[in-house]
Amino acid sequence: MSENNVIESVKIKKDLILYGAYDRYNYGDNLMPIIYQLYLEKYFPNILDDYEVKYCAIGKSDLSRFECYPTSKIHDFLESSPDDSVLVVVGGEVLCATNLTLLLHMQNSRFSHSILKVARNFLRSYLNLVTNKFYGTPWEFPYIPPKTAFKNRVKLAFNTVGGGLSGLSTERSVEVLDRLNSADYISVRDKRTEMQLQEKVPTKLYPDSVFLISELITFEFLDSRVNVNLKKITDNSYFCFQASPHKVGEDIDEVVANLTEISKQRKEKIVLLPIGYASGHDDRHYLTRIEEKLPRNTLNLSNLNVWEIMYVIKKANLFIGTSLHGVITAMAFGIPHFGLNPNIDKVDSFLKDWSIFPFNKSFNLGEIVTESTKILSIYEQQLYANSVKLSDMVKENNQNIVKLCQ
Repeated sequence: MSENNVIESVKIKKDLILYGAYDRYNYGDNLMPIIYQLYLEKYFPNILDDYEVKYCAIGKSDLSRFECYPTSKIHDFLESSPDDSVLVVVGGEVLCATNLTLLLHMQNSRFSHSILKVARNFLRSYLNLVTNKFYGTPWEFPYIPPKTAFKNRVKLAFNTVGGGLSGLSTERSVEVLDRLNSADYISVRDKRTEMQLQEKVPTKLYPDSVFLISELITFEFLDSRVNVNLKKITDNSYFCFQASPHKVGEDIDEVVANLTEISKQRKEKIVLLPIGYASGHDDRHYLTRIEEKLPRNTLNLSNLNVWEIMYVIKKANLFIGTSLHGVITAMAFGIPHFGLNPNIDKVDSFLKDWSIFPFNKSFNLGEIVTESTKILSIYEQQLYANSVKLSDMVKENNQNIVKLCQ
């Protein structure tokens, strides 16, 4: 065979770039692209003959210790991605996160996060320059990439994203809308986001892509990725509590008193589960403070990988929290769930759009004391049926994106 024929026989794959906030450890953000790839492997394996899946974020990272895939920098694909590659922004509150805001969530300590947060109010222009040089993208609002940033022709899709355009200047709004309107496909995860884009950008409304865990992730799969000691811990009856101190909306002593009452009424152990690990979320520090004030039937878990977090929620009798993907995980597995704090629009809006009564809105923790002591097992079949319905909708949405590769 001639050298030319050998070269011709080597098939050059296009890139299928899964792009999002995957360069910091935050359960939901890191889980979304993993689930999307598992979906492709199960339902459209032939796509992988023509496309190579690439994990991409603003910065390069390796979070393999948490069972997450390493990421390459988005900047690395601007010149190298072949024609007809597909860039999919997979989920998250990405509309319209700025470079500087995202840098805040990349800090390694609460101290550096706090310093940057204060400095942002006085040195915004300088910090923007530094951010753009060392961390950010060449364009503002990094998860809304302009197609023109790529050397070759790419297709652009947004998969069940959240957020909005409020607070943008007229000039910025026009710029962002131009980028969004150039996209080949956009789906949003709640009506709150849909309303912000209504009549400005063509969108489709679907539930969050993570709902497919109930179909793609078997108990055997989870069990094989969970620490033996964690399995022993979760053999006992418990409910799961998660909260970010910036979102809980109540004094810590009120939280402790209410959790104690829920534990007493339900006769269950309290498992404190940090989900938001990224700088600025501070779940771990807050739940540690709660653990110090609570009685002995409390367990504070931390440094769990994505599958262990999922396992703890799946095995719980109830999930209470401020984390959207904590709630979504409970919903997907048919676990009773209460969103904490009605003022957290991201969670409250999602529950109103996709959950069932009485779980279809967020509550204050005092209200959850009353709600959680009711017999919740009567909703088991409805929770399961809703999970199946939402999973089918996610598959439909994912298939719409796959069509861009065909």
